[in-house]
Amino acid sequence: MALLCSERPAFWPLVCSLSAGSMKRKISFLFLAMALALVACQPREQELTGGDPLEESYRLIDKGEYNQAIQSLEELASRDSRPAVVEALASAYAARAGVLVSRYWGAVVGFKAPLIQSQESRLEGLSGQALRVLSQVEGRKDLTGADEFSKLARFLSVLGEWQERIDRLPTIPARQRDDLREALGILENHKAPGGRLYRALLGLILLKSEINDGFTGWESISASLAVSFGKSPGKVKGDLLCVVDYEAFASWTRGLVKTLQSTALDVAVAYPSKKIEIEKAVDDSEKIASQYLRVGGRACP
Repeated sequence: MALLCSERPAFWPLVCSLSAGSMKRKISFLFLAMALALVACQPREQELTGGDPLEESYRLIDKGEYNQAIQSLEELASRDSRPAVVEALASAYAARAGVLVSRYWGAVVGFKAPLIQSQESRLEGLSGQALRVLSQVEGRKDLTGADEFSKLARFLSVLGEWQERIDRLPTIPARQRDDLREALGILENHKAPGGRLYRALLGLILLKSEINDGFTGWESISASLAVSFGKSPGKVKGDLLCVVDYEAFASWTRGLVKTLQSTALDVAVAYPSKKIEIEKAVDDSEKIASQYLRVGGRACP
């Protein structure tokens, strides 16, 4: 997803005027440029100077010495309340998780919320195997778990629509996500639009990573079910659909909805022009998620 300067806040021209080379500068200068563009009409914070410990912390981040940078910034944050210090500390945790803002900023700047399809529409976001199974499950009251399966499949199709909008963002391994969540927590009450947009970027990366977790398990399940239904669809076992761990998917769904709500709020705060479209997409997604959560795990022991 490229940086779209035609879809930007009114105060974005400084970032759009940066050359390709300057967009590749170290994270400290890039983040300062973005923050300046986003808060151009607000009072200026104290700028970095040669003696500012922030410069050394960013140098450590650039060199990949994340533990040392985090230790230094946590000590600095205990006595320095500047937003720039908070942003630097979040950047250090995010970098240790494998996320450098300079690589992915365009994905959140040009972000568009998906148009969630109506409940009656076909589930085009699912794999072909799942579609075939779903077409055979619908209306089969003799199959235990059919309602759960149908509603879970619908929610997964919605997540597929979200995933398509953030396809160029990285997927972070589970073992590194604690650092990503730490960065999100540090920026939770951040007021500056630049910091909120940065938090939105991190939230979208976490969202994509956790969507991918469920999709990995779902693909193998749906492929296995497709084989069973394909052999003799009229004679499948009544409890066949219970191979899906619906309770585990329900727990996963709750976490995704929470991440989606928080991330959407960050985008809307930092990017007011997108507020209505984002709120609608999130609301529609939540409704479909709740349909699954109301039945998830009931039928299968």
